[in-house]
Amino acid sequence: MTSHSSQVDGLVKSPSKVGHVVFKTSNFRGMVDFYIKFLGCVVAFENEQLSILRFDDDDDHHRVAILYLPDLKPTDPQAVGLEHVAFSYSTLPDLLAAYQTHKSNGISPFWCVNHGPTTSMYYKDPDGNGVELLVDNFDTIREANEFMASRLFAENPIGTEFDPQDLVQRLELGESEKQILINKFYTALIDDGYWLRLLEPKGLHLFDWLVVLLTAMLPVRMETWLRWVILAQDVAIIWASMAWPYI
Repeated sequence: MTSHSSQVDGLVKSPSKVGHVVFKTSNFRGMVDFYIKFLGCVVAFENEQLSILRFDDDDDHHRVAILYLPDLKPTDPQAVGLEHVAFSYSTLPDLLAAYQTHKSNGISPFWCVNHGPTTSMYYKDPDGNGVELLVDNFDTIREANEFMASRLFAENPIGTEFDPQDLVQRLELGESEKQILINKFYTALIDDGYWLRLLEPKGLHLFDWLVVLLTAMLPVRMETWLRWVILAQDVAIIWASMAWPYI
């Protein structure tokens, strides 16, 4: 009998999206109030044991649910488990507006980092769960995937820390959103000595630091040209590595 499942060659079809996140808590009111304010949520349903929250003007019925279990014990920070959940903003101004609102309400991120693919701020909810607010640094998923497959990302997959107040000021002074998001990662790599470490190997690897420097300093309109330069460099390095393995 032929199966009509979506599996092909034993691989299950991926879901179309991440649906929602559910928290269990003994601090019901504190958690519900936090997520309503923190994410700008609207209550879709609530009783004494369950609160279901959605985003305003959302295309989904709910994004967060909070389940009240009064006998729960605090989680051991050293135990295995979920590290954090993440929520995305469409633009850097939206992310920074959320940051400023949270700051005025006494909620500050404990870690701000440009990961390369994203610019992220990490917070803790009342139960100590990690919550990431982020904006994508690239215009398309394809660009982000290409970057994450690059040697530049492999050199620093965690990213570089930043001061969110600095980003607020730069945006207010008229610096473009893309210039802030992309160049912050590259210039921080240079500041951290990335280009100096690249001077150690022989041969074509010496060119890498120039590409990083140019990417950080040239106008955004030259991004496509630089992408071709980096591609040509990668092809040359692969060819040279095959011919001279010591490179």
